[in-house]
Amino acid sequence: RVAGRPLGTGRHASHPEAAPLRSNSMHPPRSDIWRHVPGYDTESDSGGSQDGDGEENELTDSAKQRFQDILAVLGDRWVDPPQVKFVPAQIRQSKGERPDPRRVERPRNTPDPTFRMERMLAPVVHDTFLCNGFNETHGSDWCIQWSGPGMRDSAWSDIHEYQRVNHFPGSTELTRKDSMYIHLNGMAKHFGRECFDFLPETYVLPDQLQAFMEEYEREGGLWIVKPANSACGRGIFILRSIHELPHGASVVSRYVDNPLLIQGLKFDLRVYVLVTQYDPLRAYIYREGLARFASKAYSTEEGHLQDAYRHLTNYSINKSAPNFMENQELNADHLGHKWSLSALNRHLRCVGVDHRTMWSRIMDLIVKTLLAVEPSISSHTRRVTMHQGICFEIYGFDVLVDEALKPWILEVNLSPSMQADSPLDWQVKSSLLSDAFNLIGVCHADFRMISASRLRGQIAQMRASHRALLKERGSNSMTGLGAMSPKRGGGAEGAKRSATKKGSIAAVPSGPSPMEVPVVLDTLSETQLKLLARSLQEVHRCENFIRLYPTRATVERYRPITDARACRPRTSLMGSAAPANQLLASLLFGPPPRRTSSSVAQQMQPGAQSSSSALASSLRRGFKESL
Repeated sequence: RVAGRPLGTGRHASHPEAAPLRSNSMHPPRSDIWRHVPGYDTESDSGGSQDGDGEENELTDSAKQRFQDILAVLGDRWVDPPQVKFVPAQIRQSKGERPDPRRVERPRNTPDPTFRMERMLAPVVHDTFLCNGFNETHGSDWCIQWSGPGMRDSAWSDIHEYQRVNHFPGSTELTRKDSMYIHLNGMAKHFGRECFDFLPETYVLPDQLQAFMEEYEREGGLWIVKPANSACGRGIFILRSIHELPHGASVVSRYVDNPLLIQGLKFDLRVYVLVTQYDPLRAYIYREGLARFASKAYSTEEGHLQDAYRHLTNYSINKSAPNFMENQELNADHLGHKWSLSALNRHLRCVGVDHRTMWSRIMDLIVKTLLAVEPSISSHTRRVTMHQGICFEIYGFDVLVDEALKPWILEVNLSPSMQADSPLDWQVKSSLLSDAFNLIGVCHADFRMISASRLRGQIAQMRASHRALLKERGSNSMTGLGAMSPKRGGGAEGAKRSATKKGSIAAVPSGPSPMEVPVVLDTLSETQLKLLARSLQEVHRCENFIRLYPTRATVERYRPITDARACRPRTSLMGSAAPANQLLASLLFGPPPRRTSSSVAQQMQPGAQSSSSALASSLRRGFKESL
């Protein structure tokens, strides 16, 4: 049963008489914005294959053809090594048991695939690699690295183009509670509070202490205090007195006191979101996840406010409760204090709750949150990495749903737990990891590719050092370096300033949608072409992931945000000057890409070859002799 006040009531509920939104496309999402939602409704629901989805099948066919169009332009500049095909790791029968390695056929002249674990205890990740034929290394010759938080900016410059690492530089702009609030608050100021009302009223301490004290004295109510950069429920409490406020960095938010209850218990959702690129944004939500329950009946009586087992849903807290029940059977994923999302959907449907509308609102919340931090993380990534496409991130979005089926974002986890204390945990997380690794593409790099990548990396570092030297000397000349510098005002602080600058999006530029303008492939740089090619490869690798962004519907829905950051196309053709998100939208959903004889002729002129293309050509000529 669903307990609590009737749906649609309560102080935190959304009411139909709310102020109109500033853009029709930013109204609350329809339940059909996304063809699929997390959770499997029936046993016959196969999930990520999405068979019978005409639009998805059409996109897959189109992506294959347009991928070939890009390869025709790149020629031998495109190197596509074979990918490792991952399968989920088998569950451990005991903690000391080591998984049986799966024999993986690898191409000739390729070393054994290797992985590196860095400052992170993640048994499911570790076993996934071992079960798929990977060897662990502590050196720098790895195919993929799984790292804990806190990677230094200097570490990114040593990562080669065939390697993959599980973080983006600057991801703490999303996962620190204070930074996330600043970004979302800036978006709300410009696009309307109604569009970004999924974060409870929040104050960042100590900077906004005075403003909070005034609100607290005026309105009162329940408030919850959280450390700015913590996880697993550590340091969280419901405020009873202003004197309990901590002196360190923290956030205090109005407590959502009308949560949706199941059997009298409060719960939240752990939703797994994979981002493979921020510029252009490519984001996916996993079909399965976890519903995590408090272990005592919800109550806001004065004597119960400090009972963490009633108000906090974190597994790390509730597992120590005397009555906590762990799920022990995969076929009974609706028992205990942790359910699968599929079990949650079945329950909600049985009690008459519209779970598809609920999920559409949650997915809308996730996309808006990612778009809020996209400029900052993109700028940081461009500044410290040498290669496009080496980063990916699996975020753990924690979402609370209230009685009105309105979702509230609680926090975003940078390194969601990859430990498993139950068969349900193991099944969800091992499948998540194998599908994520298949989507990003972990390659069997041969010795020739490894040597070439190392040499290109050394040259890129030399260029970066030279640019830094010129900058130190006060020179603005970048002639001959063949590199793109971050735009002025980039980085976290620049993004925050631009997000909060009054009137920065007052006039949305006019012009056609990117989905109406064809891309002229010949005008794109080698870097742009390769980035688009990798984006197209992801289309047929989704498996149990649902594409959040971009889709045809979401490109149109969130155009007020993307158009405010970059002018729409003003011509009938789209070239290298277009932003990456517009190029990808056109390539995925727009007219067939074009090639022009004039641009081909221009590229063939002496001296027109880019420095990166010239470097690649010289490397290809010399590698055979050097090896």
